Amino acid sequence: MGRAEDLFELIVARGEQAIDELIDARASEELFLDFKRSADNGSGRALHNSDRANLERAISGFGNSEGGVIVWGVDCSRNPAMGRCGSRKVSASCPAAI
Repeated sequence: MGRAEDLFELIVARGEQAIDELIDARASEELFLDFKRSADNGSGRALHNSDRANLERAISGFGNSEGGVIVWGVDCSRNPAMGRCGSRKVSASCPAAI
């Protein structure tokens, strides 16, 4: 298995606890991991145009590599030493629309 598959399986097996651990460990966005949050916090009836563009870029980037995992609902902050790191979970009011 590759790193993307390992990360995906970890999240599937451990659920939200795995995401909490990524945030606590200040996991940085990398070739196999991308954190996203909804532009409208999931309040719309469909995916926000900004979110659609972010999703398209992430899928394209992962499609041109060995794949990756997009975790929606995590805000990022820039860490000078580590890059963009997951910093906190952000709830979506209607996650099914995302």
